[in-house]
Amino acid sequence: MNSRSVGRVLAIDSAGRLPGAALCIDGSLCAEIYIEEAREAGEMLCREIGRMLADAELDAADLTGLGVLTGPGSYTGLRLGLALVRGLAFADRLPVAGIDTLELLYRMADCRDPDPTFCAVMPANRGRLYAAAY
Repeated sequence: MNSRSVGRVLAIDSAGRLPGAALCIDGSLCAEIYIEEAREAGEMLCREIGRMLADAELDAADLTGLGVLTGPGSYTGLRLGLALVRGLAFADRLPVAGIDTLELLYRMADCRDPDPTFCAVMPANRGRLYAAAY
């Protein structure tokens, strides 16, 4: 899957505090979900993704690709998202693109300066921060 791919892409974020997913069709965001209950988050995320696809009248096999955040984040959370994407990709032979969470924050920033310096930051456990400069 490359940056020019259009179609039906499911993106999964389990790196942060609120696991979630987004469905994009032809480059437009169609639906997104977040799981606020930490307990049984994996099961709830799978169930909600199923509902989101059903609401869009799609099956996992109808997707043209998958995206997943690769961290930083909690080991358990990352393992959840990566395992879910790996299972979907294997079962339906879908291409997968992974992106670093902090790099995604950088790419989403509206930097109009042609040579910006950008520091992406997100909370980590025990009062610490994850950070990267771009």
